[in-house]
Amino acid sequence: MLNAFDTAIRLISKVVLGVIMVIGTAMLIVCLAHIFWRYVLNDSLTWSEEVMKIMIVWFCLLSATFISCRREHVSIVIFKQMLPGIVERKLDIFVGFVMFACALIMAWIGWRLMFWAGNRRTPATGFPVAYQYASLTVAFGIMAIYELRNFLALWLDPRRPPALREASPPVENQ
Repeated sequence: MLNAFDTAIRLISKVVLGVIMVIGTAMLIVCLAHIFWRYVLNDSLTWSEEVMKIMIVWFCLLSATFISCRREHVSIVIFKQMLPGIVERKLDIFVGFVMFACALIMAWIGWRLMFWAGNRRTPATGFPVAYQYASLTVAFGIMAIYELRNFLALWLDPRRPPALREASPPVENQ
């Protein structure tokens, strides 16, 4: 079961990484165009800041999904390492469940915000405001899938590495 889940997650991750690279490249192009128009042509692009704001939100939230998939959340490792093995495992399972639940809640909030935005449009570009809020639904929905996989892996096989981080032997100091 987890092997099929891992295959699906690798596929989703490749798509997400491609989208992140496209957004990052587009952000660079828009930023350079903004600078060129402002300082070389002594004119100002009216839409560039608004587009950059939307793209950076999408970029950051989609990038955060990789942290989730690799189980690289911010944590207090020294505290966790002081716990007995069984307590540490139970804590990992609990944290995995909480992360999954929080991702589902945030995806639902993003879904609600998309509908709350209605037909409103951004002032400079006329994009639907719902596009901004869709980033919450998409990113946290993907994160919920990743967290579900990690939770199941912790529950069924605690030694199993995250889907995107292959098990590797420890590096020896020479």
